[in-house]
This record gives sequence, structure tokens and C-alpha cells, in this order.
Amino acid sequence: MSDTTYQIVGECAYVSTDTPSGRTRVLMYKGALVPGNAPELKHLLDSGLVVKVGGGETGGVNADGLTATEADDLDGDAPRRDSDGVLTSTYSSGEQPTGDQSGADSTDTKRAAAQAKLPKDGSAPHPNAGQPVWVEWHVAQGGNYDDLAKQDKADLVKLAQQRQQ
Repeated sequence: MSDTTYQIVGECAYVSTDTPSGRTRVLMYKGALVPGNAPELKHLLDSGLVVKVGGGETGGVNADGLTATEADDLDGDAPRRDSDGVLTSTYSSGEQPTGDQSGADSTDTKRAAAQAKLPKDGSAPHPNAGQPVWVEWHVAQGGNYDDLAKQDKADLVKLAQQRQQ
């Protein structure tokens, strides 16, 4: 098996590999190439966590970290993963699909959810609150939503600290 290239198609797997410190087990994520001499390769192949690159039905994963089956399931939409690694899709036609979209939140729904998490007394959110909550707090203080939504949470927390001084 050592002359063939393999690739992880599961979310992740521990694989024995050679490192500068010697042979060790390393946690590898979807899309990573697996050495053909890994002792656990047969188990990973049997369990469907690894495939031969260019072989089998999956043919490995593409640049977006999707197997061919996952990419085909998106029916021609441009597949991508968001910053949390969640599989999403950008519709190539620019139109949202019709039908039941109960899982698709609009911007208004997301904003309403973030607003509901704001402290009732108008004080700044807890430092562990998410970026959308911090954006909505700054909007309530008179900020512009479009400008604030582009900033990361750390910058929004710093801005709040500056306002309170």
C-alpha cells in the first residue's frame, strides 16, 4: 500500500507518521494526505475514513474539503464551508431555493436572536457573548450595523471598553 496516496474523507483520524521527533500518532483532518505505510491504513480504509486518491466512488476530497458525493449533493451550487467548518452553499444563480427553508435563517432572524441575548439593563454583554451580540449592542449605542458586522469580536470588545472610559 505504500506507493499509493490516500486521503482522509472523514472529519478526522489519528494516523501514525514520521515526524522530526520520530514515528508518532498525529490527528489529521479531512483532506489530509495519509502515508501509505501507516500501520492503521487498512482499518481506516475499512471504516471509510480514508480513500485512495482518485479511486473508489469518492475519489478523495476537493479543495473545499468535500467528497465528490457531498459536492454532487449540492446540485451545482458552489460548495464551501464557513469559519466553523459547517457545510454551506452559495447559490450560483443568486436566487435562494424555494420550498421549505426552515433551516435557513435570514439576517433579520439572526439579528433578532442576537438582540434577545443583550442584557435587559442596557449594559455591555458578557465577554463570552458571541460577535453578533456585541454587534447588536454597539448598534443599540448608535453604531452602524454594516460597519460593525465586519469587525471581529475582539475589536468590538475593545471598542466597548473605550466607550466606557
